[in-house]
Formats: sequence, C-alpha cells, structure tokens
Amino acid sequence: MSYYLSFQYSAIQKTVLRHDRLWSIAGISQILSYMNEIEMRKITEDHGGTVIIAGGGKYTARFDSEENAEKAKKEIIELISTRLPMLEFQISSVVQANSFKEAGEKKLGENPYPGIIHELNEKKRCFRGYGVTFNPHFAVCEECEEYPAEKGLYGPENKRLCRICYDAREARKISIQNPKDENNLTSMEEIYKNYVKPLSIRGLHIPSLMNEMFPKDGEKEEIGRIAVWMSDMNRMNDMISLWLRQEEKEILSTFDSLKRLFIDAISETLKSVFPEDSIVKRDGEFFIPFRLIVAGGDDLCIVMPDKYILDFVKAYSSEIKKRTDEQKLKEYHFALTRAWLEEEAEKAKKEAEKENKPVKKEYHYSGISFGGSFIVTSIHAPFTRIHALGEELMSEAKKVTERKGNSVNWRVLSTDEESSSDEILRAEKPLFVEESLHGKTLSFNKYMELCDEYGTMSGSRVHQIVNKIIEFHQDPEKLKTWLLTLPEASNTGSPVQRMLLDENLKDQDGRLNIPRLVTLFELISLKKRSE
Repeated sequence: MSYYLSFQYSAIQKTVLRHDRLWSIAGISQILSYMNEIEMRKITEDHGGTVIIAGGGKYTARFDSEENAEKAKKEIIELISTRLPMLEFQISSVVQANSFKEAGEKKLGENPYPGIIHELNEKKRCFRGYGVTFNPHFAVCEECEEYPAEKGLYGPENKRLCRICYDAREARKISIQNPKDENNLTSMEEIYKNYVKPLSIRGLHIPSLMNEMFPKDGEKEEIGRIAVWMSDMNRMNDMISLWLRQEEKEILSTFDSLKRLFIDAISETLKSVFPEDSIVKRDGEFFIPFRLIVAGGDDLCIVMPDKYILDFVKAYSSEIKKRTDEQKLKEYHFALTRAWLEEEAEKAKKEAEKENKPVKKEYHYSGISFGGSFIVTSIHAPFTRIHALGEELMSEAKKVTERKGNSVNWRVLSTDEESSSDEILRAEKPLFVEESLHGKTLSFNKYMELCDEYGTMSGSRVHQIVNKIIEFHQDPEKLKTWLLTLPEASNTGSPVQRMLLDENLKDQDGRLNIPRLVTLFELISLKKRSE
C-alpha cells in the first residue's frame, strides 16, 4: 500500500507578472522553475518518495508511509509560502491506495472520495491559496510596495526590499557560462547553457533591463523596439489526461521527455537566430540579445529586439516540426506519438461509453504543435499589458486554426500602445506557420518567401500603397487602377508589376487580395528592420 500526494499551481501568470520590471518577471519565473524542477523533487526524494507527475502545473508523488507523505506536504507548503507567498496553489489530502489510478477513484469510509486530482480542482474552485507567510514584517518593500521588507535586504539606491523582490533580483543572475551545479539545472538554465556553449566570447551577461538588448558606446545608445513571443502546446490538457492513464513509472518519464523535446527545440532555435555576431556590446560588456521569461514544459515566453522575431518564428516552428514526426517522437517517448495518443483516446472513449458517461472530448490528434503570438512594441510598454494581449492573440490563433498545427498571430503596436494598422486595415491572420489555413490563406513561411521577393520595394513606396488602401476603403479595383498609373508598373520585373500579376496576391475572383497585401506589407516593414 502506498500514500499519494498531489499539488497544483493556479494563477501562475499573476505571480510572475506582479509588476512590469524585466528582472522581476524573469527572476520570479526562474524561482518558480527551480522550486518545481529541483526543490520539490528533492523534498520528495528526501522523504523516500517517488515523483509521478511533474509538469503542466501539476505535481504528484508516491510515498511508502503516511508519515513521510505528511512531512513532505508540510515542507512543500512552507517552501511555497515563504518563497512566493502570492502564488495560489492547492494541495491534496494524503491518500492511501494501491495505485495512482485507485487514488483517483478511492472512497474514504462510507463517503465517496472524488479522486485526488478532482479534489484539487474542487479546492481551486472553493479556496484560493493558503494566505500564510513566515516572513518577518519590518517595513513595506520600496520596489513592489506590496509585501513587507526584511531587515538587511536592499536593492539599488539602498531600497528596502521584501524577500520576493530580493530573491527575484538574485535569481535573474543566471550564470550561463559557469553554472554552479551542472546536475541541477532548470529548463531555462539548461537552454542558456546549450546556447552559449559554442560561443567563443566569454563573460556574457543576460539582460536584466530591456535596453540591455541594444548596443551602447558611451553616450550613444541604439535603443530599438522589442518583440515578445509567447506560445504553448495545443491540446495539452487532453494529452495529460491520457498520459495519466499509463503505469506510474511511465508518467514522469513522459513529462520529462516532453520537457527534453522543448529544451532541444528552443536551444537549437536560439543558436540559429542569434549567432555570435548578434551579441550586444555595451560599454565593454557583452550581453546576449534576448531574455527568456518562461521556458518550462511546453510554455515559452521570450523577449528580443524586433528585428529577430520573424526569423525566430520560422526557426522555432521548424525545430518543433523536425522533432515531432512519429519516428523522432518515439525516440523521446512512445506516449508522445500520435499513434499512441489516438489509440489511448479510443480506449478512453469506449470506457466512457461503456459506463454511460458523456463523451465531451474529441479523440483525434494531429500531433504535437504550438499556438503562438508575438507583440512588437516599445521597450517602455507595460509588460502586463503586452502579456495579456499576447495571450488573447495566441488564443485566437489556436481557435482559428483548430489547434491542428504550429500557428502564429501578432500585433504591431505604435508608440501609444495601440495597433498601428489592425483597427483600420483587415489583415490575413492568424496563420499556420508551415501550411496554409484550409487552403484559404497563405502560410507564414510563404509570406516570408514573398517578403524576400518584394523586399526591394522601397519603404516609402510601401507606405504610399498602404495609404492608398486606406484612402480607397480597401477597394481592390481602385487600388489596381492606381497601381497601373505608377511608372514602374510598366517596367518588366519591377516589384509593382510582379505584384499585379502574382496569383499569390489575388483572391479567388482574380482581384487583388487586400488583406493579403496588408499582411505582406506589415511583414516587409518588420523584415526591413533586420537588414
């Protein structure tokens, strides 16, 4: 007989985005990763336990005695309550059972027990977090102005800090070229390590401020705009429910294999997009030109100068696709393959039908893929707003593409943090990265090819055409008539002439496809910034 303990986080984003400073966001994300990937596993092992689930915001362990399980539970509660007291979480009762499956169905005495995972969901609905702090109260933190400051904890300009802000400032200082413990790295630390390994430049720093992604020489500082990318895996919850049906020894292996897949894909993407000549020099110090905000499990959030974002989208999708064909997935873990997922889903469906339970889920899988979005904006834009908009765009990308492949949506914001075109012009997005959307749209990669083809068009000409699209209220015939009056329209091989003849830029009736042109010109403008 074994003893099971389950735990889950909720409102993670609220914790990470408690204020808009890059060092705080990145530092708290690293603290959260270290707790989940290193410290909670160590607590479990110290009390003779075995980790079963570690991923997707969930954690489950098995112990050989109730006493050990209760001790581990107490330590986990204290760890979270002292390290990140604002983090909402739920932790289950210690449940005695012969297997994890039984723990999910067990009755306690005469009363039916809802199951260890369902208990967490019920607690999430009824009770949010613990509201416990072990921190001594001395003064209000001068950084977040939210939590009590602790004696002896100071930031720049001798600001009194709370434990959370102090730890976040320390956690942001990831040693990327000389990690302290090679055997206990978080996903984020491992990605950084993989990225810098082939670089010859030593003494590299990770940006803690947005402007540290841009060059500086004395008084001269080349501040540009940033792009924030965020993505996560399609249909993750559906797959988790199937992975939890496995033998206990395979569950953790599945989650760890998925984590390994994403670490490999992200690491190779960064090497491709940010070669050594992209390293930023600031007054004699060297900085990598990006900052990972979240990189754990299937979630990814990264900040970079906007000139890299188009190459990043293309490269990341390629690296994910490269690792998610059936044969490659088998090398990571059999439970990641489409064949296994569909077979297991069919079993679950038949079991539900046999027990007369409603079948609410769709049991067909198109393989592992992501839904993503990026925002291009000023370095001064509040990160919480950027993140909220990114989540909205990512959700739209998943919905429109029906989660059937790698997809992307985006927004380019002007200096007033409003969309520079979306309110006036209708564009063709979101998009699949690799394929067209039901044959009705071009893929993101096809747009990249068109950007190369029409990239010689001057910025002033692009701007002029966009203004005419607005002036003509997006009427394709009026735009065509005007384009034909341009001198280069009669020049063989000119961008304008090729654009008028290009079938990729026409609708099914043979007219200029205005949303497609709007999308192309927006991407051309972004691409020109990288040249």
